[in-house]
Amino acid sequence: MRLKSIKAIALTLVSSFVLASCTPFQEADQKRWIKEMNKAFPDDNFTYIGHPDSPLGTNYSSILVSSELFPDTVTTVWKEKGEIRTNYQALLYQEDCLEELDRLLKGNFPCSSYIITGYSTYTDGGYPLEEMGARKFIKNYMDYECTMILFYDDKSQVPSEEEMTELLIDFASKEPHVYSIYFDFCDAKYKDDEKLALKNYDVSYLLHMDEEDHIKHIYASYKDGSADSHYVVQDVDI
Repeated sequence: MRLKSIKAIALTLVSSFVLASCTPFQEADQKRWIKEMNKAFPDDNFTYIGHPDSPLGTNYSSILVSSELFPDTVTTVWKEKGEIRTNYQALLYQEDCLEELDRLLKGNFPCSSYIITGYSTYTDGGYPLEEMGARKFIKNYMDYECTMILFYDDKSQVPSEEEMTELLIDFASKEPHVYSIYFDFCDAKYKDDEKLALKNYDVSYLLHMDEEDHIKHIYASYKDGSADSHYVVQDVDI
């Protein structure tokens, strides 16, 4: 299962759930959260939608808000240890994070073209209510988890496990971060259809790290059944 799909689902979940109805005090406090959101992010405008649901019931300790800048999305706002927190910056700085991923990944792996997909910074921990700017967000909060689809015109471009291991170790060593990235090698005939490309890769390598200087594992999956999926290497210090 791709890690980011799990995070996307977690958008409307927070760490604790209050299953009783909202008290008048909570309602008054939560209306103030909207005002604080508008104050913190003056270039946008927020509207109350309701409370998030979960398998445990309605979470009255959080609210959902809509955004004029991102009308097709929903943002969660809540208070934790007396501090208002939100997932909103994940939307606000997502394009900046994608540009940073592109900068890191471009030119490091053989391909004719590529797509970076499956990226989201949503986290149930949220962020302080602050328009901190993209640079600060990338430095302090960015996740390095995504899928890179690498299209080839000739299958000889697809690296062997040994070659890919060298490429990944070199990549992870140059600019240390905690990466968790799928590298899907796919025929260029699918380059105009991302969904088909994700279904029709030849081999997918997962680089999974738990620390900046440690690769937890590199895992290879073969879509065509030419080989069994397996760990290529595990526990490598870089």
